[in-house]
Amino acid sequence: MMKQRKFTLGTVVKLVLASLAVGLVLSFFGISPESIWRDIGQLARGLARSVVSFLDWGMGYILIGAAIVLPIFVVRRALAFFKGRRGR
Repeated sequence: MMKQRKFTLGTVVKLVLASLAVGLVLSFFGISPESIWRDIGQLARGLARSVVSFLDWGMGYILIGAAIVLPIFVVRRALAFFKGRRGR
């Protein structure tokens, strides 16, 4: 069983000091909290557009391939099933 660590005042102080240090460095580079949230939103929208674009591009190819692959798969499974039943 894992020992649960306590959330102490020392932990809070460390988090505040780390946040202050990171905030100062980001501020030095001209990065604000608003720009971080805006950029994260733009990243999420860009990723969603890329996924939709990929699916739009690939769906036709998937359907064409499935028209060949799935019947072969079903026939092979059926043959293996009946071959296994005959051996009993």
